[in-house]
Amino acid sequence: MENRPKRLAPSPSNRLVNWSLLLLPAALMGAFGGVLEAFAILLYGLVFAVAVVDLWLSRNRFTSLNPQMPAVVRLAKDSRNEVPMHLEHQGCTGFELEVGLLLPAHLGAEKLTTKLRIEGTTGQSSFGWPCKPTRRGTTSVEVIHLGFPSRFGFWKLRRRYTVKSEWRVYPNLASEYRSLAGLFLNRGSSGIHRQRQLGRGREFEKLREYQPGDSVEDVAWKASAKRQSLVTRVYQVERTQEVYAIIDASRLSTRVLPVRDTDRSTDTVLDRYITAATLLGMAIQRQNDLFGLSVFSDGIDSFIRAKSGVGHRQACTNTLYGLHARTVAPDFSEIITSLKMRLRKRALLLFLTDLHDTVAAEQFLEMIPLLSRQHVVIVHMLSAEGTQPLFTSEPPAGVEQICSQIDGHVRWQRLNSVRENLARHHVRCDFSSDERFCTDLINRYIEVKQRQLI
Repeated sequence: MENRPKRLAPSPSNRLVNWSLLLLPAALMGAFGGVLEAFAILLYGLVFAVAVVDLWLSRNRFTSLNPQMPAVVRLAKDSRNEVPMHLEHQGCTGFELEVGLLLPAHLGAEKLTTKLRIEGTTGQSSFGWPCKPTRRGTTSVEVIHLGFPSRFGFWKLRRRYTVKSEWRVYPNLASEYRSLAGLFLNRGSSGIHRQRQLGRGREFEKLREYQPGDSVEDVAWKASAKRQSLVTRVYQVERTQEVYAIIDASRLSTRVLPVRDTDRSTDTVLDRYITAATLLGMAIQRQNDLFGLSVFSDGIDSFIRAKSGVGHRQACTNTLYGLHARTVAPDFSEIITSLKMRLRKRALLLFLTDLHDTVAAEQFLEMIPLLSRQHVVIVHMLSAEGTQPLFTSEPPAGVEQICSQIDGHVRWQRLNSVRENLARHHVRCDFSSDERFCTDLINRYIEVKQRQLI
């Protein structure tokens, strides 16, 4: 597709400036008047005329240049990326082209301009634009500038070209992959690991004659009465189960986490939720289960029913990478009521939220029995820094550290109270550090599946 350039923007080159400086003595001599003045005017007029002619002859130069950029560029946060770009040129050879791209600061572009040597009269030149994004999300890049010299070199000519490119920055999963490498090894058809299944299964398969050793609980008494002999029910392990990640994108997820690596930018609690949910979806796919996603804040932001397949995984990824926390209070009653109405089949619900806030915790405790009676509910939280009981860290060195440790003990005690209250409603509540958050979440899912609790 041809990219038509916008208007031409000229600026004086170093050559034109140098010529003007060389003629400066003549201009000073022309101040004495007479022949010297006429000579100075003639010289400056000649240079001016040549510059005007140069600009006029170059007004349509290189109009055949056609810069191209991918319609969708996929990048990884905190990872150095090379964005591929192409330049189609016809009738242009033997000159140096300057390419300029104005990008937002969060895309981490290493340079604003680059120089490209054009060789050959026709063809296509390719180059990469290095960048290291520091924030997730989508950015539209719409303008690219090309700069080139005029025919006599007195001007630098710039043209602006309109492009339509969407740069998508996804979470960086490289560090999490290293910690979860063992979980994602293919070890048989069962998925992540060949886990030993506990229990007898939940899904009815068939009836058969009673055999010595069968449990009395499995005897089908009505069928036995009809057949005049003992008949036993046989159950099978349900292989395909529904697992939902429910992500809190409210003000509770705006907390900034300490930087773990100097090569990485800061992450928020929501960033960790998104990374964990992405890896959880991959693990669930390896286990041949169905993965669903729901995002809420002061309402239901999005809901994707549990499915499998490439298209479904792409839909979940597109929903996750563009999420941003909103400074609003979470509405737990809305999300819990919505899940109660939409989910008919028993499922595993993993809430990625923060119950450090007393008001939010009370609302969650009030509404969660609607789900815990039918579904397996687990609340997975990030431990806040310093939230721990007294006398479990180094002795305080001053008054400030004493107050900080007391505050951390109060928060720890409050969270333990929330955990105990949730346990009364058969809801498990886990606290994980930033480094262990993703690993603990996936291990919890594997544990539930192994025990056949769904």
